[in-house]
Amino acid sequence: SSRSVRCPRQHRALKRAGDPQCGRFWHVPVLLCAASSLAFPIGAVRGMTAMDECVALALMQLRSIALNALMTEPTKLLAGNLRPDFIARLNRAGVPPPADRREFVYMCNVTNAEVVEGRKSFPSGHTSTSFAAMVPLALFIVRRAGAFGHGRGSSWRLLLGAPFLAVAFGIGISRNRDEWHHFVDITAGAVIGIFAGLLAYRLSMEPIPAADRHVRDGGSVADDRPIPAVAPRREPPVL
Repeated sequence: SSRSVRCPRQHRALKRAGDPQCGRFWHVPVLLCAASSLAFPIGAVRGMTAMDECVALALMQLRSIALNALMTEPTKLLAGNLRPDFIARLNRAGVPPPADRREFVYMCNVTNAEVVEGRKSFPSGHTSTSFAAMVPLALFIVRRAGAFGHGRGSSWRLLLGAPFLAVAFGIGISRNRDEWHHFVDITAGAVIGIFAGLLAYRLSMEPIPAADRHVRDGGSVADDRPIPAVAPRREPPVL
């Protein structure tokens, strides 16, 4: 059986041109994002409202991803920046490059759709989508842990959101290592994804009334609660 060989960095952009010695060395962990989006909220919530809060979180993430797509996709088409592997995309049939690279003579063997895809480098869609999914999840977890309270001993709970942001950061780095994006594309994608996540969180959360606030660690915790996916039923007035 053949074994995938890690490509030297200078040859990674050519691995899609048919080089049998170079295989995929990195897979974007999309399933990891999906699994963590389900597992951690279920473990964080307790009581009869657990399912409602998980549904509210899922809707908040969908809103964040939708907002991110509305900003990312038009920007890709307007910018039209070349991906790092653009030349390799035009040479998918395996035709070797010229001996004298100063000539820049290549044979194009791809369709127009593949050429257009090669001009969607800025910003990174994978990076923006991963941050758009992970930022609401991180905020949800730290909010449930009481990290935004005013009592002593609550600040360390902010670190509970770090693993989710690290996953999104790792996905962004993988896009550069795979020669799909430049660092400026990844940075722009992260900014867009974080903005979409914060906006979706703000639109999806409502403050807890003062009468419902509780005290933890000696201070008042002004948590937000998710807006229910289904509005509560109101009883008709008694005449």
